Amino acid sequence: MKKTNESKTEIERQYFNLVSMVFLLLFLFYAMKNGFERGFKLSLFIWCLTVCTTPISTASILLSFPIKIFTTIPMFVTKFVSSMLGLGLLVYFYKSNYDLISKNPLGRAFIKIMQKNLYSLFVVSIVASVLSSYILDTLVDNFLLSVVPTFSKSKLAELLFVILAFICLNVAYFNILIKNKIFTIDMRSYFL
Repeated sequence: MKKTNESKTEIERQYFNLVSMVFLLLFLFYAMKNGFERGFKLSLFIWCLTVCTTPISTASILLSFPIKIFTTIPMFVTKFVSSMLGLGLLVYFYKSNYDLISKNPLGRAFIKIMQKNLYSLFVVSIVASVLSSYILDTLVDNFLLSVVPTFSKSKLAELLFVILAFICLNVAYFNILIKNKIFTIDMRSYFL
């Protein structure tokens, strides 16, 4: 049992190091391309937008893994907290750094979401990504890192319900994007 916990922690550390390195490279790229302050703000804005407008837990892993490594807090809880932090920062960018975000294609898509009052997109995305974090956490803990997979019928039923809810929320997410043509380039609609 001790060996399983050590290997689980080592795998989580490797994932964290990989995600941290990718984010650091993105930060350095934008800092070199746009200057340090502007590049940092743009990187932070893109991180916040990715955390709050994608229905699959991706960018919030940068915070979720280290918190999970050093505490016993599940990833879906840290995903929710990082989403709320990202949402607050997006409001800040919209009110205080409008010029910066309006020059970026993702920023223009965000402005369009705000102007059309599509706040449901944030709700659907955040709830779906929290569910995806729960699914990932459950599968990794019970199948990949466990010596003997243990799944009771009630736990399996719960997981299947969460997966179904996740799929329904993703359908709703894409429906909102398509219906409102959130992101367009050359007369074609693209998703965030």
